[in-house]
Amino acid sequence: MNPVVLVVDDSLVNRQLIEWTLEGEAEVHSISNGRQCRELAGRLKPHAIFLDLMMPEYSGFDVLEELKAKAPELLPRTVVISARDDKKSRRAAEGYGIAA
Repeated sequence: MNPVVLVVDDSLVNRQLIEWTLEGEAEVHSISNGRQCRELAGRLKPHAIFLDLMMPEYSGFDVLEELKAKAPELLPRTVVISARDDKKSRRAAEGYGIAA
C-alpha cells in the first residue's frame, strides 16, 4: 500500500509537478485551497502534506494554525512549499515545528 500524500497549493503547475514526481510511489490527493485541507487532512490522515503558504482566502499559515489545534500529529509530516523566502516566514513555519 502506497503512502497517502496531500498536496495543497493554489498553483495547478505546482500541484502537477508534485503529482508527477510521486507518481507510482504515493497515493496523491491534490487540492487548491486551505479550506479543503482542513477537512481532507482529518479524513485521510496523510503520511505527508505539501503545503503552500501563499494562498488566497485561507493561507498555509491558517492551515498550520488549524493543524496545531486539531491534528498536531500532522505538523511534523508537513513540508512547506512557497515562493516566500524571507526570515519572518521561515521563523513562523519553524514555530510550528516545521524545518524551513
